[in-house]
Order: sequence, then C-alpha cells, then structure tokens
Amino acid sequence: MLINTLICNQSIYVQCKLLYVFPITGWFGFILFGVLVVVQVYTAILLGRSWLIMEVFWPREAIIQCRYPYPALAEKAGGIILKRVVTVMLDAAIFGAAVPFMLLASETLQELMDWLAGLNFSFCYWLLITTVVLTPLLWLGTPKDLGVVTWLGAGSMVTVSVLTFTGLILDAPQTFTPPPSVPTFTAAAYCFGAVAFQFDIHPMILTVQMDMQQKQRLPLALIIAFIIVITLFGGISCVAFFLFGSSIKTNILNNLSHGPLLYFNMVVVSMQVSSSSDMEQKQHSYCAQITASYT
Repeated sequence: MLINTLICNQSIYVQCKLLYVFPITGWFGFILFGVLVVVQVYTAILLGRSWLIMEVFWPREAIIQCRYPYPALAEKAGGIILKRVVTVMLDAAIFGAAVPFMLLASETLQELMDWLAGLNFSFCYWLLITTVVLTPLLWLGTPKDLGVVTWLGAGSMVTVSVLTFTGLILDAPQTFTPPPSVPTFTAAAYCFGAVAFQFDIHPMILTVQMDMQQKQRLPLALIIAFIIVITLFGGISCVAFFLFGSSIKTNILNNLSHGPLLYFNMVVVSMQVSSSSDMEQKQHSYCAQITASYT
C-alpha cells in the first residue's frame, strides 16, 4: 500500500500543471500520454525484477547494499564506472524532480495569502519557508517512516481531484475554443517532456521495493497505483479538454473562480505538493549519501 500512496502523491502536480499539454496538442497528447505511461510502468517492473535477480545470484551483496540498490545494479551491469555515473545521474534527477513541487507549493501559497490577506509576499520567501518546515522530515529513516505523510498526501490527492473536477464544471465557459488538430513540434516536445518527467517513478521504485514484505508483488502494486492516478487524472482531463479547450491556463487552478472552493483547494494543494516534495528530497538524501561514499 505504501507504494500506491507514494505514486498517487505525484498526481497533484500533474493535475495542476500537466493538463495544459492537452489543449496545445489535442488528441495526440492523449495518445502520447497513454504510450508513455505504459512504458513507465513496464520499465519500472523490469527494474524491480532486476533487483530480484540480484537477490538470487548475489544474496549477500543484496543484503549489504539494499539501501543503495541503483549503484549496486549498475556495478553488476557495467562495473565501477557505470556505478558512479548512475549515482550522479540519480542524484541530479531526484533533486530536479523535487524542484517543481517546491515551486508549485510556494506559488500557491503566495497567491492564496495575497487573495485572502492581501499579503504580497514573494514566492521566493515562501520557498525558503517551506524548505525550513519540511527539512526535519528528511531526518527520518526511509520512505516507510513517512507513512503518515504519504497517506495524508493520498487523501489530499483525492480531495483536490474532487474539488477541481467540481470547480471546472461550475466555471465552464460559455464558448468552447477547440484545441489544434495537429500539434506543433514544440507542443509535442513539451507534452513528451512533461509527461515523462512527472510520471517518472524510477528514481524511487527500488528504494520503496526494499521496504515491501513481498517484493515480487511490485508489478501488481504499480498497476493498481497507476490505475488510481489515471482514473482521477483522466476525469479532470476530459472535463478540461471538452469544456475549456484551448482556454485552459498553465496552472488549471487559475481557471477556477475565486471563492471558498478554490481557496480550500489551494490549501490542500500546498500541503500535498509539499509532502510530495519531501518524499522526493528524501530520496535525494539517500543519493547524496551514496555520492559521498564514492568520492
């Protein structure tokens, strides 16, 4: 269940920012989205199976390096050089993945405080504040120690999905601006990058698998988690695509009218993306330890 909640936690940023790719790509965006999700799930399953092979043929090393699975697999596949390359790449990827969550949380807090209290406080300062607040959570051991955070994040994800879905229906425009039938190369590239980036679970999948009691059930957990995410994301995507068309803004929350529904939605979004960012940074802290051990 932990892996399900961890993957579902990625969905808030997707719902707020990724919906913009469909109005600029049309039906091509949905097709590309489906293909990339299948590839992500399949390759994640292969990654999990690779570690099971590691446990069969090198059981002692698997036990010793269970908290450093990626470098361990890389060393068996390509030697010490590939081990260090994978470590640095993983470190950079996870750090970069956490940045959008922190920026979205800071931007949402800035807009919320400006609308509710008239406080024009730069999101740069909110970025520092959220970082200071979330840092103590990084001192915990592994992602399983953040079980409460992940469950709260999953609940927030469902709440935001329902609120956003309701808000989009209530604020649907009178006129419909159809999306382009043939996307430009720039739009297609943006769609590919956004989907591949936001649904990339590879940097955390092995770390989470280490905490599973039945590691061989990773494929089932992945499939269930993605079904949940796609169901929630798909409903909002269809409403946004068919009711708003090209009028969807980069942040879908900006399409909702000001009121209690939007404000509560923004509060939940801020809390959820902050917890998701903390999970990303938790993975980053592991990678930093690995990098330090090889330098």
